[in-house]
Amino acid sequence: MKTSKKINRTLLFFLFVAHSEVVLTQSETPILDPETTLVKIAFGSCADEEKPQPIWSTIIQYKPQLFLFLGDNVYGDKIAGRRVKKSLLEKSLLNAYQKAEKNQPEFNQFRQVTPHMVIWDDHDYGLNDAGKELSFKEKSKSAFLDFWKVDITDIRRGRDGIYYSKTYGPHGRKIQIIMLDTRTFRSGLRL
Repeated sequence: MKTSKKINRTLLFFLFVAHSEVVLTQSETPILDPETTLVKIAFGSCADEEKPQPIWSTIIQYKPQLFLFLGDNVYGDKIAGRRVKKSLLEKSLLNAYQKAEKNQPEFNQFRQVTPHMVIWDDHDYGLNDAGKELSFKEKSKSAFLDFWKVDITDIRRGRDGIYYSKTYGPHGRKIQIIMLDTRTFRSGLRL
């Protein structure tokens, strides 16, 4: 009798999760086995969502084991190469992610087939040279993590900043990759 009550409670919990507003899903990002010996790492930055990006097809053919997206993965503070007014920055950033998702098939195919790590820089954070003073940095963080399909249980969703690290390789051949967040905590520039 006690066992069946536990099972029923468990089923109710999973039904609640399935129907809640926050959907707990597995990441759609390809996962690299932590025991993989890395010998082929590629990296890049500055992927303007308004410009063609045929390079991704070539990089897919290269077959990197891991790709590091090092920031400026979209340009949320510019439209057609022009700076956006401060009052429109938040909306512009969200639109930049939507454009990248909708208008960059090679980029999106690459993200679906290649394990990757990702960090932001100023333009995909929300404003050129911005730091901790950015007024919408929490919304920017959510948009970034959602765009990159970072799992809802990932540590970056529950703390300030998006810095993180991963370690790959067997004993004696390990490599740790540290992705530094140079925006969330940075004080203003002094000129």
